[in-house]
Amino acid sequence: MSAEIWIFVVFAFFFGVLIGWLLQRRTADKAPQAEAGSAPPAKIGVIEAELKNAKRLLEANDADTTSAAETLAGLDKAIARANERLKLILRSVKRATFSD
Repeated sequence: MSAEIWIFVVFAFFFGVLIGWLLQRRTADKAPQAEAGSAPPAKIGVIEAELKNAKRLLEANDADTTSAAETLAGLDKAIARANERLKLILRSVKRATFSD
């Protein structure tokens, strides 16, 4: 019984290899053969313009990120100072409560 299973497994493997080879060959025949430098100059200009716009957006986002990071750092420091003040107030209230 084990030999029958292995025969099926080997047959399935070779069948899969055959199908994969046929599909690869079929897609290779349909794929356009692009040569280096074959893109029309108009398309290259459009792509260059898109790249420039993308770089400009990245620089703008970087500046926004930097200013947001600075704002958050300032907010974090302000919260830490307020927390320290609250701790001091709480200590003084505890002292006043226990001393009475």
